[in-house]
Amino acid sequence: MSSWIRNKQSKVKQMMTNIEERITQMASCGLSPYVIEERLGMEHYTIHIKYHQALMNGYVTAPASGRVHTLSAEEKAARKRERAKERREEKKAEAKKQAEAPKRVEMTHEERLARRREYDARYRREHREEYNRKRRELYHAMSPEKKKALFERLVEYKRATYEQRKDKINERRRELRRLKKEQANAEKQKAAQGVQAPSDTENRLLLSA
Repeated sequence: MSSWIRNKQSKVKQMMTNIEERITQMASCGLSPYVIEERLGMEHYTIHIKYHQALMNGYVTAPASGRVHTLSAEEKAARKRERAKERREEKKAEAKKQAEAPKRVEMTHEERLARRREYDARYRREHREEYNRKRRELYHAMSPEKKKALFERLVEYKRATYEQRKDKINERRRELRRLKKEQANAEKQKAAQGVQAPSDTENRLLLSA
């Protein structure tokens, strides 16, 4: 452990010791935890959590000192009002947090999978170069046996994917062939009309003459 860390820990320990001594001294005078928190600038209702032992050490000697401090009726009422105000503020903050929190959208398992696939595809498109570079680095770092196993898994995956989507793939192929055939027919008709146009023009000229 470095000297800087040891010095830092010793400073923190010394600081904690000073705070504990002050708490013990105030508690020995009979001051209530609430008053001690007020004088030390601490958050209310936390002294028992952080400095319970120091507080109890002071209260052990408090009755013998004859300087026990008790809250008056006004102080008790003020403390009660302050605590009630804090609770109202906490409830308002929690209600505001709940209102601003995004609502959870109910989705089926298939919808979640589709949304995840869309996110992955968008991420790969946006980071294509980095994604491909990492894949190449991982592939070149593999042993020949792992490369062969990877190739076999890839072939098996493509075969299984084709079997699952065979009908859709064949339907898409038929659709592409139909579109190409329609395009070819349209081009033939256009070419035929272009060939017939000059003859029609000549016939009209002869008739007019």
